[in-house]
Amino acid sequence: MSSQELVELNVEGMTCTNCAATVRRKLEKDGMADIHVDFASGEVTFKNPTELTVEQITERIDDLGYKVVSNNTNEKKNS
Repeated sequence: MSSQELVELNVEGMTCTNCAATVRRKLEKDGMADIHVDFASGEVTFKNPTELTVEQITERIDDLGYKVVSNNTNEKKNS
């Protein structure tokens, strides 16, 4: 199997559960897994089993009208 990244983003502009659901649906559509979105804290975490880069994912979230202000990516390799 290929490596999977655990991505943690801090996203500004999410003010309700609908905002969180919008971000979650976009990430699901883009192939992300184990998605957790907390609009109150702005924390978004997911695994990235795709070929998309964190920068591409960030742009897609920004295109929804939210702002990714920081990210922490840890690459985890599956055996």
